[in-house]
Amino acid sequence: MRMSGRRVRLALPWLDRAALAGSPVAAERYPDTEWLLARARRSAGAAVARPAWRDWLLDGASAGPDLLRRFPAGPCLRAACIGERPSGSWACAAPVHLAAALDHLRLAAPAPLPLGIEETRALVSDLNQRLAGRGYTLHASERGWLCECPPGLDCEAPEPADALGGNLRESMPTGRDAARVNAWVSEVQMVLHEHPVNLRREPRGLPPVNSVWLWGFSEAGPAQGRPGGALLTDDGWLAVREPLVALDAAERRALLDGLAATGLDAARDAAGPYRASVPDALLCTGTPL
Repeated sequence: MRMSGRRVRLALPWLDRAALAGSPVAAERYPDTEWLLARARRSAGAAVARPAWRDWLLDGASAGPDLLRRFPAGPCLRAACIGERPSGSWACAAPVHLAAALDHLRLAAPAPLPLGIEETRALVSDLNQRLAGRGYTLHASERGWLCECPPGLDCEAPEPADALGGNLRESMPTGRDAARVNAWVSEVQMVLHEHPVNLRREPRGLPPVNSVWLWGFSEAGPAQGRPGGALLTDDGWLAVREPLVALDAAERRALLDGLAATGLDAARDAAGPYRASVPDALLCTGTPL
């Protein structure tokens, strides 16, 4: 998509997630999105193998291959929380609800579960206190939960959004230390069973927090390059200024005004299969705005 001499790549991952979760959002119509997709060109093979949305968004951003692997989510989000490069090993931690299916467990939406401040404070405090000495410490912030992990931990796990509704067995952590992570998660689940927070949620019809989902594991390391172009995003991982270039207020307003001039509502625009050359601007939103 061209806009006043600029190329813009758009991603709106929450549309897929809402459809998968059966959210009422999925049933809504978005005329601006329909307008855009009607004018998009589907790339060859898009229906066969679609890359992860962040990889697609950053494709051609002149930062070299494997940008997200060089900047894993855990350390990146920790850097955003403390405002400087962190030390140690970190992972993202999502409070989730695992629901029983006929013969397996599945990750239920939404993930992470939206929790009140007091609920978060109680859960994080109790889990850290009762599981002290295991090498894992939870931290809560406005960007979500993070977990400080044992040094040198070798583990990989999918982002919760990529595992929604699926068989839990197909999304288990892998890697040398996966068994250590699974053991800690099992202890977390025992602490959460009939936790006072969950007992108070039940009468209100809210799903209990019965597990914590860890993903984005890595040791914090030095910055390794920046992508070209400007980034407008509400995705916590991509918004970290250390590896990625974020828009200031004036640039953000200019980009949104430019999109509005095309007849599009920037808060509702997506270009899932649309392909552009190296973009000057990257726009994505992970939640409905």
